[in-house]
Amino acid sequence: MTVPYTFAGATAAIPLSQLDNNFATTITLGNTAIQLGNTVATLNNMTLANVTISSVATAITPAQGGTGLTAVGTSGNVITSNGTAWVSQVPAAATGNITIGNTTISLGNTATTVGNLTLSNVTISSVSTAITPAQGGTGLTTLTANNVILGNGTANVTFVAPGTSGNVLQSNGTTWTSVAASGGSTANVQTFITSGTWTKPSGVNSVRVCVWGAGGGGGSGAFQSGSIVRSGGSAGGGGARASIVFAAACLPSTVTVTVGAGGAGGAAKTSNGNGVNGDTGGTSSFGCYVKAYGGGSGRGGQTTTGNYGGGGGGTGGAGAAGSTLVPSGGYPQNNYFGKYGSGTTNSVGGGGAAGGSQCFCVGFAEWGGGGGGTGQSGINGGSGGGSLYGGAGGGAGNGMLAGGCRGAYGGSGGRNIYGLGGGGCGQAASAGTAGTVKCNGSGSGGGGGGAVCSGQGYAGGAGGAYGGGGGGGGAGKATTSGAGGAGGAGGVKVYSW
Repeated sequence: MTVPYTFAGATAAIPLSQLDNNFATTITLGNTAIQLGNTVATLNNMTLANVTISSVATAITPAQGGTGLTAVGTSGNVITSNGTAWVSQVPAAATGNITIGNTTISLGNTATTVGNLTLSNVTISSVSTAITPAQGGTGLTTLTANNVILGNGTANVTFVAPGTSGNVLQSNGTTWTSVAASGGSTANVQTFITSGTWTKPSGVNSVRVCVWGAGGGGGSGAFQSGSIVRSGGSAGGGGARASIVFAAACLPSTVTVTVGAGGAGGAAKTSNGNGVNGDTGGTSSFGCYVKAYGGGSGRGGQTTTGNYGGGGGGTGGAGAAGSTLVPSGGYPQNNYFGKYGSGTTNSVGGGGAAGGSQCFCVGFAEWGGGGGGTGQSGINGGSGGGSLYGGAGGGAGNGMLAGGCRGAYGGSGGRNIYGLGGGGCGQAASAGTAGTVKCNGSGSGGGGGGAVCSGQGYAGGAGGAYGGGGGGGGAGKATTSGAGGAGGAGGVKVYSW
């Protein structure tokens, strides 16, 4: 409509009556007519499109398409039926129990242990304590890398480390251990030159024990500054050797091993008188199972007559010491073997050979020790007797006659049948040489000491290990006689496979 000019340029209020009548015309919203300047609170029959209602003064009633409510009820309430309608109310407290496995839990309570429950397709992300063996676990939270797990009853499991490359698991009858692979058996050699303890290796079936008795020490030569006969010292007998094979199961896990010491040689003489006797060789043993006895001691040189070498050791007894009688070998000698006079000085089996006599008939043995050579006045010393498998006897020292000497050499040491010979005989101005270990493991006898006519005597050589008899010392006149050589020590070797 057209606005009057006076309205457009008015500078003060213009009464409504002065306006054009068109300003009094109403507008209609829905079915409600509204004049300019008026206010209505209700509109009817009006459709609103794309409208956002930010708030209402009163709840929209069901008749108006609403609920008649401004809230959905108290938080935590539940809708329950009262038999006529549904009402919102506070839920009743829960009562009753539930059973999981063999554990009953009251509603609203908490359980930390449930028993007799089978779970399937379950992933366990963590546990508060390690599952014990009684519960089907290991009892440990970590397992050593690359180790083999061993059961340990209800205690935590144990482990076996791989050990050396190529090892295999092997039972020792109690548990499993990592050992070197060797076709089910471990070859083992244990050698004893001093006393100790043998330990049975695991996995072996057979054990061979070799035992040597020690050699007897040679006697020193007699000393006499005047014109009187004097003999060289007689030699010590060889130690016996015993060898037995056992089934490993027949032996305990450990056995005490005793190694006999070689008999000491007699000390040199610097004053007139007979020489000093040597000592008998010690006995070696492998527990109570195997034993080998030492050779008899050589007798010191005499100023009246000759003397006799020590008897060889046997598997049943030590050789007899040299004396004025021919000493017998160690048992099992008898009237026919290893005993001079009624039989032969030689011996077989484990018996020791008899010592040398004035006719130099020294005995030889098989497994027993060889006899020690005899020392005579004025002639070369007698050689020692050999043994096939045991220790050989030593050679005797050289002696002197009242007016000088017919010989100057000591006797050579006895040898083993597989060896080249025992210790070399001492020449006119030299000592006897020591015996050696021969290829069968037994020692040869030491050589007898030489003597210088109207001069000094020289020492006998030591017996070789194992079990060689010591050589006798040469007789002396001017300064000293020769000392007797020490017997070779005993020994024990144990072979297991």
